[in-house]
Amino acid sequence: MVDISFLVGVGSATFIMATPVLFAATGEIIGQRSGVMNLGIEGMMATGAFVGLLAAIMSNSLWLGVASAILFTIILSTFLAFMTLRLRVNQIIAGLLLVMLGEGISYFGNRTFHLTIQAGVKPFAPLLFNQNILVYLALIVALIAGIVLFKTSVGLKVRAVGENPRAADSAGIEVNRTKLLCVTFGGAMAGLAGASLTLGLIGHFGEGMVAGRGWIAIIVVILSKWNPFIAIASSLLFGFAYALGARLMITDPSIPYHFLLMLPYFLALILVILVFRRAKGPAALLKPYTRG
Repeated sequence: MVDISFLVGVGSATFIMATPVLFAATGEIIGQRSGVMNLGIEGMMATGAFVGLLAAIMSNSLWLGVASAILFTIILSTFLAFMTLRLRVNQIIAGLLLVMLGEGISYFGNRTFHLTIQAGVKPFAPLLFNQNILVYLALIVALIAGIVLFKTSVGLKVRAVGENPRAADSAGIEVNRTKLLCVTFGGAMAGLAGASLTLGLIGHFGEGMVAGRGWIAIIVVILSKWNPFIAIASSLLFGFAYALGARLMITDPSIPYHFLLMLPYFLALILVILVFRRAKGPAALLKPYTRG
């Protein structure tokens, strides 16, 4: 039955469910704007979720957990940058390898440190409007990313590198260094996205808990036309789908829970059909650049 409490519950949950997607999508927008696609977000989020939880338990600090998740995924994104920028490995292949590597690290770590992490942690406490601090941080990061991307010289350089790296190089912009910084920023955001699951939402780690959110983030990037401001609304749309499904599982057990779990991905499928044909990304996306 739909009543005020149902609507309030879904509305409140929408923001926290959107947070991991928004973090990951914001980082990926910056990376793709520089011409590098990171398909490894799913694996990096899994690593960030595990490392963040383990570090939080061992240090007894949620913030050290968040910092550890960011640091570890920056390392993974640096590895991605080395493969794609220095070795010129195909970005799609490199990203898929990173998915397997990231998930492998998290699953192996989970089984190795199972006794340590099984107790979990108490997630960040709610602040205003019953939302934890990572929800507000995701919104702030997306807004700042949009301002930097479209209103500053730094953002202009990033967009120039992603559209015409040769012209950017001729103008004195360090193309591959710019790409590296954007990719590592994306890695940091993927780590935050993973940490927001374990430290901001659930308090535990489970294999498969990322559950496709990394792929949803990539869809959000395209749906948002590579614009962090629009990514906020797009992430909230998917957050609503997650929240609605979770709420209906509690209030209406007659609805098959498999169908409710499917809601965000069914929405993603519809958007792929409607939006992808008209989507036009940065001109140099997926194209390696070498001087000369």
